[in-house]
Amino acid sequence: MALVQSGGVSGHEASDGSAEGVRTHGGQEADAPPGAEGAVLEPHLAALRRATRRLHERVEEALQLLLDPGLSLRQYRGIVASFYGFYAPIEERLASVPGWPVIGIDLEVRKKTPLLRRDLQALGLAEPEIEGLPRCGSLPAAETPAEAMGCLYVIEGATLGGQVIHKHLARNLAIHAACGGAFFAGYGAETGAMWKAFLEALARVPASGACQSAIVDAACATFLCFEDWMRRRRIG
Repeated sequence: MALVQSGGVSGHEASDGSAEGVRTHGGQEADAPPGAEGAVLEPHLAALRRATRRLHERVEEALQLLLDPGLSLRQYRGIVASFYGFYAPIEERLASVPGWPVIGIDLEVRKKTPLLRRDLQALGLAEPEIEGLPRCGSLPAAETPAEAMGCLYVIEGATLGGQVIHKHLARNLAIHAACGGAFFAGYGAETGAMWKAFLEALARVPASGACQSAIVDAACATFLCFEDWMRRRRIG
């Protein structure tokens, strides 16, 4: 989920917030921006990228249907419903973690569940139908700020690849932010700035080995839980 490039579903950015290697289906990365080759990544980010690289690729492969020119509106609605079933419970869990203001994260403005609800309504689902959608019961641990930041790394990174998907949906299904595409539109023009702000908050997490392990383990668990959920929902 977390990762932006042409041809890719998920995306990464450089440590300074500039766009970096969005991966393609085969796991290749686009060229980094000029001058980025020698950039030194913040330790937590470097550890996250190393540990989650293959998980990024697997989730990206599972979500290729979103970039399929033959994607139908019915299929898209099912995918959005499945995303809702994962994001709603995990964002509820993250909201219960203390310490967000200390890290510098305003969790409220980063919530994706309201966007998914708006999209489902635009796609024809009534409130009782949305409330009755299946929800993922197998979620990653997120009891400490470090674990929560690992989960949020995956969720926030997904907004980068969402920009690619949003353009595809507009072109092929006439889906836009105001009519069923709010989730993938994400922060719109503010996406890069929001990602950079997240990375700055990530750098404020203590650099102890225990904290870094908690961040990385939670990120990996989030990828795995999402992958398993989408497989059970027969997506990918």
